[in-house]
Amino acid sequence: MKIFTLNRGLIAFLLVFAVASQAQQEQSQRASAAEVGFDGAMTPAEIMTVLTEEALANDPDAHVEFVISIPSVAEGAVNSDELSGLPIKGQSGDSAIAQDGAQVRSMTVSIPFTANDYIQDGGFDSNRLLSEADAILSRLASPRQASGKGGMRTQSPLDSPNCGGYPQGTTVTVTTTSCAGTTQKTFTCSASGGGQNDWIVTSQDFFPAENSCINP
Repeated sequence: MKIFTLNRGLIAFLLVFAVASQAQQEQSQRASAAEVGFDGAMTPAEIMTVLTEEALANDPDAHVEFVISIPSVAEGAVNSDELSGLPIKGQSGDSAIAQDGAQVRSMTVSIPFTANDYIQDGGFDSNRLLSEADAILSRLASPRQASGKGGMRTQSPLDSPNCGGYPQGTTVTVTTTSCAGTTQKTFTCSASGGGQNDWIVTSQDFFPAENSCINP
């Protein structure tokens, strides 16, 4: 799978890294994983806004970062209406073509955001974060439908209008650093039954600060 980072038109490889969790945290992490974190009607930008507001309410000095990962090409099918700027040569039908002419089977675009960029004069501009994030993200993932026989419209799971119109496999990863420590949590657009997609908690880690502001 190819993973790329797109931020305001600039492409760079996203470094993938693993952070070992403390053993005593594993049980609580398993308990929270697979729970519905947000309703499938919410877009990534809306989730980002809610999480930032929650973090700043708990600690006004918290630092909040996001990485939104969108599978723009999955199983050879293009999920995005806008592929300009991505490292591909072009598109043939619903398939993306790489620079060497080979079909791109999988491509995930990962976009970083720093919520603190939207704090000015001590206040969080949630409307600005929401509008700018929507503008950047929405062009990379739009609900798509393929025409079936007799003009009927068919829809694959990747084209589901749930998760705010973003395809299954889209993730919202938030890293919050506060006086208590660092929390990293990932929500993934996943099928939750009955043809519905929701934002499922797929991972959660907490690393307490050496000098936590919270008394044990």
